[in-house]
Parts: sequence; C-alpha cells; structure tokens
Amino acid sequence: MKNNLLLVFLFLFFACSPNLKVNSQKKYYIDGHKNFNEQLSGNFTIGKRWWNKFNDPNLSYIVEEILKNSLDIKNMEINLQITKKRYEEELSTRYPELNLQAEATRKGQHTEDMFGKKVYTLGNSYSLSLFASYELDLFKKLKARQKSYFHTFLETQYEKKAAVQSVLVEGIRLYFYLSYLQHKKSLIEQIKNIARQKYEIAKISYNKGIIDLNTLKTYHNLFKSRQNDLTSINREIKDKFYELSVLVGRYPTTGFKITRWAKISEDILKINPGIPSDLLKRRPDIRAMEEKLKSLEAKAKVARRARFPNITLTGSAGFASLELKELLLSESSFFSIGGNILQPIFNAGKLKREEEIAILNFRMAEVEFSKTVLNALREVEGVLNVERTLREQKRVIGEIKKNREKQLAIQKIKYFCGDISLIELKDMEEKYIDILLTKEQNRFDLLSNRLNLVKALGGDW
Repeated sequence: MKNNLLLVFLFLFFACSPNLKVNSQKKYYIDGHKNFNEQLSGNFTIGKRWWNKFNDPNLSYIVEEILKNSLDIKNMEINLQITKKRYEEELSTRYPELNLQAEATRKGQHTEDMFGKKVYTLGNSYSLSLFASYELDLFKKLKARQKSYFHTFLETQYEKKAAVQSVLVEGIRLYFYLSYLQHKKSLIEQIKNIARQKYEIAKISYNKGIIDLNTLKTYHNLFKSRQNDLTSINREIKDKFYELSVLVGRYPTTGFKITRWAKISEDILKINPGIPSDLLKRRPDIRAMEEKLKSLEAKAKVARRARFPNITLTGSAGFASLELKELLLSESSFFSIGGNILQPIFNAGKLKREEEIAILNFRMAEVEFSKTVLNALREVEGVLNVERTLREQKRVIGEIKKNREKQLAIQKIKYFCGDISLIELKDMEEKYIDILLTKEQNRFDLLSNRLNLVKALGGDW
C-alpha cells in the first residue's frame, strides 16, 4: 500500500516537465529586405540630439523645454516608475518573509472543580513571536515570474522612448511650421498689397469710364479675399503657438522665439540611397514588442509551473506565558520549524486552461509583432515614396519659378514701353508671388516628410 502511494506521488510530481518551450513563430520581415530607396541620393545621417544639426538655439530651447516639461513625457515616466516598482516588488519574493506578532488574550470560562462544583475561571495569556516563511523555487516558477516583470519593465522603457521621440518630432515640426507660416504671412501681405493697388487703379479707371461697375466689384472682392487670407493665417499662427505651448507644458502663449524661415534648410536631413533596413530593429516600438513577447513567454512558463508543488519552509520562535512579567524569561521561550508541500490534484482543468490561455496570449503578441514590423516597413516606404514625389515637384516648381521671373522681367519692360497697363503688371507680380508660396510649401513638406523618416527609423541612430 505504501509503495502504491509513493508511486502515485512520484507520478504527480514528475508526470510532465515544468519546462515549457514556446516555439516562436514570429518573422523578421526586416531581414528579408536589406535596403530601402535605391534611387535617391544624398547623405542621410542622424545621431542622438539630431536637432542640433540645425544649429538653431531657438529650436534647441524648445526641445529642452519639451523634454523637461511635456506632460505626456511626465506621464510616461510615472508609468515607467510604476513598472519598475512592480519588478522590484517581485524581486522581494525571492527572500524569506519575516513577521513579528504580539498577542495578549484574556479568557473566561465555566469549569467544574474536583468536587463537581461549577466555577468560573478568568485568566490571561501573552505571546511574542517571530514568524518566517520561505518558498523554495525548485521548479523556477518565481524566477520565470521575475523574468516576466523584468521584460515588462523593459517594454515600458521602450514605449516611453517611442513616446518621447513622437513628442519631440511633433514639437520640432510645429516649430518649423510656425517659421514657415510667418514667412507665408509676409508673402500673403505682399499679395494683399498688390490686390489693394489693383483695386485703387480700378477705382480710377471706373471714374474715368474705362471699366464698368462689375469689373470694379471684382477687384474689390479680390482685395477683401486677400484680407481674409491674412486674417486666417494670423489665426492659424496663434493656434499653432498655443499648440506648441501645451506641448511644452505651458499656459497658451505666443511668446516663443522662432527663427526666420530663410535660415532653415531642409537639406540638413538628407536621404541617402540604400538605407539599411536593419535600422528598423532599433525602433522603440519594435523593441517594446520584442520585450512583450519575452514577458508573455515567461508568463506561459509560470502558468505551466503553477501545476507543480509549492514547497514552503516555515519557522517561528518567541515567548509565551500566562503572566506578562514572566513573558521574556528563558523558560517561556519556544521555537518550531516545518515544511509545507501543496500539490494541486484536481481543479477541473483550471490550471491547464490558464497555461493554454498564456500560450495563446503569446501567439497573439507574435501576430502583433509581425504587424508592427510590417507597419514600420510601410511607414518608411511611404516616406521615401513621398520624398520622390516632393523632389519631382520641387524640380517642376523651380522651372515654373524661372519662367515667371522671365515673364515678370518682360512685363516690366512692356509696361515702361507703354505696351501694357499697370494692372497687367501687377497681375504678373501676383502670379510670381503665388509660385513663391508654392515653392515654400514644397520646402516645408520636404522638411516635414524627412522628420517623418527620422521618426520612422527610430529617431536617434
């Protein structure tokens, strides 16, 4: 009979291995595609604190303010600290647990004396003891759980880095956009002045009977439209200043110094041919997903090892006495040492289902990882495709600008020769400023798109 019980125990103890191997199915799509953008030329190099390449003290100040005061970054930092504390809390389970207990009891009861007479007795008891317990990690369940918390901490660390990079890129983009808007405002003011001059000329022509009232109204409406354009851009500039203020954790204000648009070059962030796709492996969101996979794999191992015995050593030592004054005497001392084994026998498949769920969670994270990698590849390819389009637009706009410069020079000669009217000359000046607006819009789009590439490739390589 004893031999049978021993065989049953050994079967329960060693029937299956506590080690769980979760074969990873994730695919590194990055490795299959070595380079991006074989056609483009340039020298795209980025390092840590890459914004310093612009050599712009106003921009550097904005970035430092974002790093120091951004509420989004502060929130991520607090979340990171919470995750770190949870990991440190888990580390404490690897050490013995000690508890000090003091107890005083007053007990009254009815009893019978030796003569059979019922009497009521009242007494006190006192104890002071130190309890210790320690769980033996024979099946490495605690180690696996600790590993899970550690990788969750690393995952949060990379998530914070991704959030910082995102906030920085958006802040820098806002800064450049404000610089561009202020330059655009100056060009719109020139167009508005031309529209005003054309309206004044039209009024003179109308008074002389050269044009009719309908034509005069057309020039007046055009002037009012340009005034409205100027009002709109002033409102947009103020809104963007407010947006930048919130990003740096300030009350909405327009009190930021912005460098003139002419001093900002989009060529500082150039793109070279054959950008190595391995750079994507440094993206913090991809690194975060890798750490999440490791954490979930460790959780699956914890779920497997939960089906094996928990072995705990316990001990206590202290004093117990019926009299408080005798509590700390040597004859009142006691101690006890013991061990405890808890082996799950039957729980209707609960632990097995928990293990299966943990494995499925790991599989689902693998799918998320593949999706994250593919999305990263899509982002980079999308940015490079936009780069090609914007460069072609830049070339075409440059040709149109040269043509309009020549047309404007010809129109000036014709005007001084008396071949065209002043309004016709002003029309050509307006067309020339329009192409300047298009050219500067293209410059900002190129710069903004290259900021997207910095973000898509991890931000600090």
